[in-house]
Amino acid sequence: MTQYDADVVIIGSGALGANAAFQLAKAGKSVIMLEAGPYIPLWKVIENYRNSTSKRNWCAPYPLPPEAKPYMVQRMQAKLGPLGYQVIHEPHARISQPYDGRPACAGNNNCEPVCPIGAMYSGDMHVDKAVALGVDLRTESVTWKLEKGADNQIVAVHYRKPDRRNIRLSAKKFVVAAHGLETAKLLLMSEVANSSDQVGRNLMDHTGLSMTFLVDEPLWTGRGSVQHGSIATRRDEPSRAQHSAIRYSLRNLVPNIDVTPSLLRQGLMGPELDAAIRDRASRIMNISTMSETLPSPTNRVIPHPSRRDAIG
Repeated sequence: MTQYDADVVIIGSGALGANAAFQLAKAGKSVIMLEAGPYIPLWKVIENYRNSTSKRNWCAPYPLPPEAKPYMVQRMQAKLGPLGYQVIHEPHARISQPYDGRPACAGNNNCEPVCPIGAMYSGDMHVDKAVALGVDLRTESVTWKLEKGADNQIVAVHYRKPDRRNIRLSAKKFVVAAHGLETAKLLLMSEVANSSDQVGRNLMDHTGLSMTFLVDEPLWTGRGSVQHGSIATRRDEPSRAQHSAIRYSLRNLVPNIDVTPSLLRQGLMGPELDAAIRDRASRIMNISTMSETLPSPTNRVIPHPSRRDAIG
Protein backbone atom coordinates (compact mmCIF):
# COMPACT_ATOMS: atom_id res chain seq x y z
CA MET A 1 0.00 0.00 0.00
CA THR A 2 1.35 3.43 -0.99
CA GLN A 3 2.42 5.61 1.94
CA TYR A 4 1.82 9.35 1.65
CA ASP A 5 3.10 12.27 3.68
CA ALA A 6 -0.47 13.65 3.72
CA ASP A 7 -3.83 13.24 2.06
CA VAL A 8 -3.50 16.70 0.53
CA VAL A 9 -0.62 19.13 0.07
CA ILE A 10 -1.64 22.75 -0.47
CA ILE A 11 0.79 25.24 -1.97
CA GLY A 12 -0.03 28.72 -0.74
CA SER A 13 -1.68 29.89 2.49
CA GLY A 14 -3.65 32.88 1.22
CA ALA A 15 -7.43 33.16 1.35
CA LEU A 16 -7.89 30.28 -1.13
CA GLY A 17 -5.29 27.90 0.28
CA ALA A 18 -6.23 28.59 3.90
CA ASN A 19 -9.95 28.02 3.30
CA ALA A 20 -9.23 24.82 1.37
CA ALA A 21 -7.03 23.59 4.23
CA PHE A 22 -9.70 24.44 6.81
CA GLN A 23 -12.47 22.62 4.94
CA LEU A 24 -10.31 19.55 4.27
CA ALA A 25 -9.24 19.38 7.91
CA LYS A 26 -12.88 19.61 9.00
CA ALA A 27 -13.56 16.64 6.71
CA GLY A 28 -10.90 14.64 8.53
CA LYS A 29 -8.16 14.81 5.91
CA SER A 30 -4.48 15.17 6.77
CA VAL A 31 -3.16 18.37 5.21
CA ILE A 32 0.24 19.98 4.78
CA MET A 33 0.15 23.64 3.72
CA LEU A 34 3.29 25.20 2.28
CA GLU A 35 3.91 28.95 2.55
CA ALA A 36 6.87 30.70 0.92
CA GLY A 37 7.00 33.49 3.49
CA PRO A 38 7.22 33.55 7.27
CA TYR A 39 4.19 33.51 9.55
CA ILE A 40 3.35 37.11 10.49
CA PRO A 41 0.79 37.62 13.28
CA LEU A 42 -1.71 40.45 13.14
CA TRP A 43 0.14 42.64 15.65
CA LYS A 44 3.30 42.46 13.55
CA VAL A 45 1.46 43.38 10.35
CA ILE A 46 0.01 46.43 12.10
CA GLU A 47 3.49 47.37 13.34
CA ASN A 48 4.88 46.98 9.83
CA TYR A 49 2.20 49.32 8.48
CA ARG A 50 4.48 52.30 8.92
CA ASN A 51 6.85 50.93 6.29
CA SER A 52 4.59 48.91 4.03
CA THR A 53 2.06 49.50 1.27
CA SER A 54 0.90 45.91 0.87
CA LYS A 55 -2.61 44.84 1.75
CA ARG A 56 -4.19 41.72 3.18
CA ASN A 57 -6.83 39.58 1.50
CA TRP A 58 -10.35 40.87 0.88
CA CYS A 59 -13.08 38.30 1.44
CA ALA A 60 -15.97 38.04 3.88
CA PRO A 61 -19.04 36.10 4.98
CA TYR A 62 -22.10 37.39 3.15
CA PRO A 63 -24.66 38.57 3.85
CA LEU A 64 -24.60 40.31 7.20
CA PRO A 65 -26.95 43.16 8.15
CA PRO A 66 -25.96 46.30 6.26
CA GLU A 67 -24.51 49.28 8.03
CA ALA A 68 -26.23 52.64 7.88
CA LYS A 69 -25.74 54.28 4.50
CA PRO A 70 -22.83 56.75 4.79
CA TYR A 71 -23.70 60.43 4.45
CA MET A 72 -21.34 60.84 1.50
CA VAL A 73 -23.13 58.06 -0.41
CA GLN A 74 -26.52 59.60 0.38
CA ARG A 75 -25.44 62.97 -0.99
CA MET A 76 -23.79 61.49 -4.09
CA GLN A 77 -26.98 59.53 -4.81
CA ALA A 78 -29.06 62.69 -4.45
CA LYS A 79 -26.75 64.72 -6.70
CA LEU A 80 -25.81 62.15 -9.37
CA GLY A 81 -29.01 60.09 -9.49
CA PRO A 82 -30.98 62.69 -11.45
CA LEU A 83 -28.13 62.78 -13.99
CA GLY A 84 -28.53 59.05 -14.67
CA TYR A 85 -25.74 57.69 -12.48
CA GLN A 86 -26.78 54.92 -10.10
CA VAL A 87 -24.59 55.17 -6.99
CA ILE A 88 -24.65 51.97 -4.94
CA HIS A 89 -23.47 51.35 -1.39
CA GLU A 90 -21.20 48.35 -1.81
CA PRO A 91 -20.83 45.26 0.38
CA HIS A 92 -17.40 44.97 1.96
CA ALA A 93 -15.09 42.47 3.57
CA ARG A 94 -15.53 44.19 6.91
CA ILE A 95 -18.35 43.05 9.18
CA SER A 96 -21.22 45.18 10.45
CA GLN A 97 -21.73 43.21 13.67
CA PRO A 98 -19.56 40.87 15.79
CA TYR A 99 -19.00 37.61 13.93
CA ASP A 100 -16.87 34.55 14.56
CA GLY A 101 -14.79 36.23 17.25
CA ARG A 102 -14.22 39.38 15.20
CA PRO A 103 -15.51 42.82 16.25
CA ALA A 104 -17.72 44.97 14.09
CA CYS A 105 -16.07 47.69 12.03
CA ALA A 106 -15.35 50.73 14.18
CA GLY A 107 -14.73 53.07 11.25
CA ASN A 108 -10.94 53.34 11.62
CA ASN A 109 -10.57 53.93 7.86
CA ASN A 110 -7.40 51.85 7.87
CA CYS A 111 -8.46 48.91 5.70
CA GLU A 112 -5.16 48.95 3.82
CA PRO A 113 -2.75 47.41 4.45
CA VAL A 114 -4.48 45.83 7.46
CA CYS A 115 -7.52 46.39 9.65
CA PRO A 116 -6.13 47.18 13.12
CA ILE A 117 -8.97 45.43 14.97
CA GLY A 118 -9.59 42.48 12.64
CA ALA A 119 -13.07 43.54 11.49
CA MET A 120 -11.98 43.10 7.88
CA TYR A 121 -11.41 39.54 6.77
CA SER A 122 -7.92 38.35 5.95
CA GLY A 123 -6.82 34.93 4.77
CA ASP A 124 -4.57 34.45 7.79
CA MET A 125 -7.72 34.07 9.91
CA HIS A 126 -8.41 30.74 8.25
CA VAL A 127 -4.73 29.83 8.46
CA ASP A 128 -5.08 29.94 12.24
CA LYS A 129 -8.35 28.00 12.10
CA ALA A 130 -6.79 25.34 9.88
CA VAL A 131 -3.74 24.97 12.13
CA ALA A 132 -6.05 24.59 15.15
CA LEU A 133 -7.66 21.62 13.37
CA GLY A 134 -4.28 19.96 12.86
CA VAL A 135 -3.10 21.29 9.49
CA ASP A 136 0.70 21.18 9.25
CA LEU A 137 1.69 24.72 8.20
CA ARG A 138 5.25 24.90 6.90
CA THR A 139 6.43 28.46 6.45
CA GLU A 140 9.50 29.69 4.56
CA SER A 141 8.99 26.73 2.26
CA VAL A 142 9.27 27.69 -1.40
CA THR A 143 7.79 25.11 -3.76
CA TRP A 144 9.88 24.90 -6.90
CA LYS A 145 8.81 21.66 -8.58
CA LEU A 146 5.74 19.49 -9.11
CA GLU A 147 6.88 15.94 -9.75
CA LYS A 148 5.00 13.89 -12.33
CA GLY A 149 4.45 10.13 -12.18
CA ALA A 150 4.23 7.55 -14.92
CA ASP A 151 0.60 8.45 -15.75
CA ASN A 152 1.49 12.17 -16.00
CA GLN A 153 -0.23 12.89 -12.67
CA ILE A 154 1.40 14.94 -9.93
CA VAL A 155 2.80 12.58 -7.30
CA ALA A 156 4.97 14.90 -5.19
CA VAL A 157 6.05 18.47 -4.57
CA HIS A 158 9.58 19.67 -3.92
CA TYR A 159 10.21 22.71 -1.74
CA ARG A 160 13.29 24.52 -0.51
CA LYS A 161 14.07 26.01 2.91
CA PRO A 162 16.21 29.10 3.57
CA ASP A 163 19.17 26.86 4.44
CA ARG A 164 18.82 25.42 0.89
CA ARG A 165 17.55 22.03 2.04
CA ASN A 166 15.30 20.42 -0.57
CA ILE A 167 12.35 18.42 0.76
CA ARG A 168 9.98 16.14 -1.14
CA LEU A 169 6.36 15.55 -0.11
CA SER A 170 3.96 12.98 -1.54
CA ALA A 171 0.17 13.14 -1.28
CA LYS A 172 -3.01 11.76 -2.78
CA LYS A 173 -4.06 15.20 -4.03
CA PHE A 174 -2.45 18.61 -4.53
CA VAL A 175 -3.88 22.12 -4.49
CA VAL A 176 -1.85 24.87 -6.14
CA ALA A 177 -3.08 28.19 -4.70
CA ALA A 178 -0.09 30.45 -5.22
CA HIS A 179 -1.81 33.44 -6.86
CA GLY A 180 -2.02 34.25 -10.56
CA LEU A 181 1.69 34.73 -11.18
CA GLU A 182 3.33 32.07 -9.00
CA THR A 183 0.75 29.39 -9.83
CA ALA A 184 1.38 29.80 -13.55
CA LYS A 185 5.14 29.97 -13.00
CA LEU A 186 5.16 26.72 -11.00
CA LEU A 187 2.98 24.84 -13.48
CA LEU A 188 5.09 25.99 -16.42
CA MET A 189 8.39 25.22 -14.69
CA SER A 190 7.09 21.74 -13.90
CA GLU A 191 5.55 21.22 -17.35
CA VAL A 192 2.19 20.09 -15.98
CA ALA A 193 -1.48 20.95 -16.56
CA ASN A 194 -0.88 22.87 -19.77
CA SER A 195 -2.16 20.71 -22.62
CA SER A 196 -4.22 23.72 -23.76
CA ASP A 197 -1.17 26.02 -23.82
CA GLN A 198 -3.29 28.56 -21.89
CA VAL A 199 -1.51 28.46 -18.53
CA GLY A 200 -0.11 31.91 -17.81
CA ARG A 201 -1.78 33.49 -20.83
CA ASN A 202 -4.47 36.20 -20.95
CA LEU A 203 -3.16 37.90 -17.84
CA MET A 204 -5.56 40.72 -17.02
CA ASP A 205 -5.38 43.70 -14.70
CA HIS A 206 -7.25 46.98 -14.70
CA THR A 207 -6.15 50.45 -15.52
CA GLY A 208 -7.79 53.76 -14.83
CA LEU A 209 -7.71 57.43 -13.90
CA SER A 210 -8.32 59.24 -10.64
CA MET A 211 -9.96 62.64 -10.18
CA THR A 212 -9.79 64.66 -6.94
CA PHE A 213 -11.89 67.78 -6.53
CA LEU A 214 -13.66 70.02 -4.01
CA VAL A 215 -17.46 69.84 -3.84
CA ASP A 216 -19.79 72.66 -2.85
CA GLU A 217 -20.93 71.18 0.47
CA PRO A 218 -19.38 69.19 3.35
CA LEU A 219 -19.31 65.40 2.81
CA TRP A 220 -16.84 64.46 5.57
CA THR A 221 -15.33 61.36 4.00
CA GLY A 222 -13.02 59.20 6.08
CA ARG A 223 -15.12 57.01 8.36
CA GLY A 224 -15.49 53.31 7.65
CA SER A 225 -14.05 51.54 4.63
CA VAL A 226 -11.66 53.35 2.29
CA GLN A 227 -14.25 52.80 -0.44
CA HIS A 228 -17.96 53.14 0.23
CA GLY A 229 -19.73 53.39 -3.07
CA SER A 230 -19.46 52.92 -6.79
CA ILE A 231 -21.19 53.48 -10.11
CA ALA A 232 -21.26 50.18 -11.97
CA THR A 233 -23.99 50.68 -14.59
CA ARG A 234 -21.46 51.39 -17.36
CA ARG A 235 -20.12 47.85 -17.12
CA ASP A 236 -23.14 46.52 -19.05
CA GLU A 237 -23.94 49.27 -21.53
CA PRO A 238 -23.98 48.74 -25.33
CA SER A 239 -20.90 50.97 -25.40
CA ARG A 240 -18.85 47.89 -24.50
CA ALA A 241 -18.93 47.08 -28.19
CA GLN A 242 -16.69 50.12 -28.77
CA HIS A 243 -14.61 50.41 -25.59
CA SER A 244 -13.90 48.71 -22.30
CA ALA A 245 -16.31 48.45 -19.41
CA ILE A 246 -15.96 51.25 -16.87
CA ARG A 247 -16.52 51.36 -13.13
CA TYR A 248 -16.37 54.48 -10.98
CA SER A 249 -15.24 54.06 -7.37
CA LEU A 250 -16.07 56.66 -4.73
CA ARG A 251 -13.07 56.82 -2.42
CA ASN A 252 -13.60 57.41 1.28
CA LEU A 253 -10.12 58.29 2.52
CA VAL A 254 -9.27 60.50 5.48
CA PRO A 255 -8.04 63.54 3.49
CA ASN A 256 -6.18 65.61 6.10
CA ILE A 257 -2.70 64.45 5.13
CA ASP A 258 -3.43 65.17 1.45
CA VAL A 259 -4.89 68.66 1.82
CA THR A 260 -2.38 70.01 4.37
CA PRO A 261 0.88 70.32 2.34
CA SER A 262 -0.57 72.73 -0.22
CA LEU A 263 -1.98 74.88 2.58
CA LEU A 264 1.41 74.99 4.31
CA ARG A 265 3.02 76.07 1.03
CA GLN A 266 0.58 78.97 0.98
CA GLY A 267 1.98 80.06 4.34
CA LEU A 268 -1.09 79.33 6.42
CA MET A 269 -0.43 78.75 10.12
CA GLY A 270 -2.30 78.52 13.42
CA PRO A 271 -6.09 78.95 13.54
CA GLU A 272 -6.16 79.97 9.85
CA LEU A 273 -4.47 76.70 8.86
CA ASP A 274 -6.77 74.68 11.11
CA ALA A 275 -9.87 76.27 9.60
CA ALA A 276 -8.60 75.69 6.05
CA ILE A 277 -7.80 72.02 6.77
CA ARG A 278 -11.28 71.49 8.20
CA ASP A 279 -12.92 73.16 5.22
CA ARG A 280 -11.00 71.24 2.56
CA ALA A 281 -11.11 67.93 4.45
CA SER A 282 -14.90 68.23 4.67
CA ARG A 283 -15.37 68.93 0.95
CA ILE A 284 -12.69 66.95 -0.87
CA MET A 285 -13.82 64.04 -3.01
CA ASN A 286 -12.00 61.44 -5.09
CA ILE A 287 -13.48 59.31 -7.85
CA SER A 288 -11.33 56.70 -9.54
CA THR A 289 -12.26 55.24 -12.92
CA MET A 290 -11.40 51.58 -13.43
CA SER A 291 -11.39 50.25 -16.98
CA GLU A 292 -11.54 46.64 -18.11
CA THR A 293 -8.46 45.21 -19.78
CA LEU A 294 -9.36 42.71 -22.50
CA PRO A 295 -7.59 39.34 -22.44
CA SER A 296 -4.65 38.86 -24.76
CA PRO A 297 -2.85 35.52 -25.13
CA THR A 298 0.47 37.32 -25.54
CA ASN A 299 0.07 39.06 -22.18
CA ARG A 300 1.44 36.20 -20.18
CA VAL A 301 3.65 34.69 -17.50
CA ILE A 302 6.56 32.66 -18.84
CA PRO A 303 9.84 31.46 -17.29
CA HIS A 304 12.81 33.31 -18.73
CA PRO A 305 14.75 31.10 -21.16
CA SER A 306 18.14 31.92 -19.61
CA ARG A 307 17.87 33.98 -16.41
CA ARG A 308 17.49 32.03 -13.16
CA ASP A 309 16.46 33.00 -9.67
CA ALA A 310 17.88 31.58 -6.43
CA ILE A 311 15.86 28.39 -6.87
CA GLY A 312 17.18 27.79 -10.35
